[in-house]
Amino acid sequence: MMAGVVALSGCATKGFVQETVTPVEGRVADLETTADELGEQIDAVDQRSQQGIQQASTAAQAAQAAANTAGDSAAAAGRTAETAQEGATQANTRVTAVESRISSLNNYSVAQTVTVQFALESSTLTDAGTATLQGIAGQVQAGDFIEIQGFTDTTGDPNYNLSLSERRAISVQRYLVTQNVPLFRTEIVGLGTALPVADNDTREGRERNRRVEIRLLRAAN
Repeated sequence: MMAGVVALSGCATKGFVQETVTPVEGRVADLETTADELGEQIDAVDQRSQQGIQQASTAAQAAQAAANTAGDSAAAAGRTAETAQEGATQANTRVTAVESRISSLNNYSVAQTVTVQFALESSTLTDAGTATLQGIAGQVQAGDFIEIQGFTDTTGDPNYNLSLSERRAISVQRYLVTQNVPLFRTEIVGLGTALPVADNDTREGRERNRRVEIRLLRAAN
């Protein structure tokens, strides 16, 4: 009888353990699965975070590069403005000098004025220009003076334009000397874009502004 009780107790205990342990094992397996899934989700979130950090870093670098470029552009614009101002100041100074020289010739008046045109960025006389200069050279008398003023359109750098306008005036002066006009009777000045005679916003206007004006000054009787 005791053996039977023990046997029954053993069976009851084993069955009880199985009934108790089996659900627990299932829940443990479920928890392990859930933990694996949470781990994968955490890894995915971490990966997206790293990507976000990298994108933010790239965007910041791009923004800094853009800011640097903008700063360089602003500095270049400032230098261009300073150059333009220097060119304008030099032109005004030369205009004042011309007016002063003309004013000093109180006994002289303008007997004749002619204009010769030049090609873009050129200081070479054209055939039409030399024909015009031959005409005025033939009008020069003893005691006359020749005032030669060079000009450009607004295309290009202001300082370059001043230099180009002076080279144009020199070309005219040299040609007049070959036509027996005494060198000491000539005065030249390059005025750049000053005193335009036409609108520089049009092609025709720019062509008219690329010029040298020659004034024949003659003593009043």
